[in-house]
Amino acid sequence: MTDDELIEAFESHRLTREAFTHEAHLRVGWIYLQRLPLGEACDTMARELLAWDVAFGLGDRYHETVTWAFMFIIHEKQLACGAKTFDAFLETNPDLMRKSPPFLAGYYKDATLESELARKNFLLPDVGR
Repeated sequence: MTDDELIEAFESHRLTREAFTHEAHLRVGWIYLQRLPLGEACDTMARELLAWDVAFGLGDRYHETVTWAFMFIIHEKQLACGAKTFDAFLETNPDLMRKSPPFLAGYYKDATLESELARKNFLLPDVGR
């Protein structure tokens, strides 16, 4: 699937729950960050992800801190590696796919990410504070 096809499927809610894997989430964020300024990319990802969740009856799963944190991290890693394709980006940054411990565990305490405050609002990282 091309980048354009993925964005169109995501924004039109034709991208199924099974197809919208963690890697697909990262790729959508990467595409928005390739095409839009940082703030607009973050806003777009947040808005479209919430709309996708609602379309699939998952509106309560959207997590503001996780969404924005990943967008900021992807942006920083894009600047550092300069990869021109998502596959090259992921090859350079395989840590983004880590599940155990979860990637954001290096940035956030479990209690923070589990909080309703973090779910509804972007919170700054708190590991080491």
